[in-house]
Amino acid sequence: MKEIIQKRHVFLWKRPEENAALTTMNQSISAELGLLTGKDALLLHDADLVDSELVFGDPVEVLTEKDGWKKIAAIGQGKVGEEKGYEGWIEAEDSIPLTYQVDEVEKVAITRQYAPLKFCDGLASEVEYPFGCVFPIIEEWPTNYLVHTPLGQATIDRHYCQKTNAFTGEDLANNLVHLAKQFRGLSYVWGGISGSGFDCSGFAYSLHRAHGILIARDAHEQALAGKKVTLEEALPGDLLFFAYEEGKGFIHHVGIYLGSDLMIHSQTPGSKVLITHIIDTNYQKELCMIRRYWE
Repeated sequence: MKEIIQKRHVFLWKRPEENAALTTMNQSISAELGLLTGKDALLLHDADLVDSELVFGDPVEVLTEKDGWKKIAAIGQGKVGEEKGYEGWIEAEDSIPLTYQVDEVEKVAITRQYAPLKFCDGLASEVEYPFGCVFPIIEEWPTNYLVHTPLGQATIDRHYCQKTNAFTGEDLANNLVHLAKQFRGLSYVWGGISGSGFDCSGFAYSLHRAHGILIARDAHEQALAGKKVTLEEALPGDLLFFAYEEGKGFIHHVGIYLGSDLMIHSQTPGSKVLITHIIDTNYQKELCMIRRYWE
């Protein structure tokens, strides 16, 4: 059964059980808005609690229910061996039945770190929704769009979003880089795919999804598709992949190429989104693959 995420931000938990990070999220207003403390963000990684994140409006396939939890497949987050999408657990109240069309319709994606929605039924909300959210368009006007959301129809100002099919070719690549740079300094969040914080592959995944390009969720699987290019051929917007054992082992990291020996990436737990040189660093030693998805 298809449902839709109705919370601003939920993690795809590995196990259907209470844990310290989940307790913090349910008790802290700031954490409920996706602003986890650095300690809790590290806990997600160190305690192996989550695999990914879901945001407001994400469709999911409910696979089973158990004691107030739902095991779901995250539709659109590709993973080898999980055909319906990345699988994991969410709290039962996090999703509701899907009542509108999400496939093969024009969509808008939030392009700022956060964006306000104005709900048409007068629903009061001071919550802003994060980069990573994508909504089906009902109607468009000169200054805003009318969109479907899990809480009903809403309008979003064009200043905060773009059509996912708005760019092609090098224009798409340049806009992807432009959007990436606004997150410089944002704290790394293990499993994150939103303006509340990214892991390395979540950063690449969400930037592409904002342009209507669905790529795999994890770095080692992102490296299996797209157009293969060399470092000499690389252009801004290409994905750079890095592997252990000086590029011969398991792929563990991905960054977005900016040109001129620079990449932007969500570096590592405890760090943040950074712009980094490649040549004469460990990244040069570990560089193993470059893929282009924007052509």
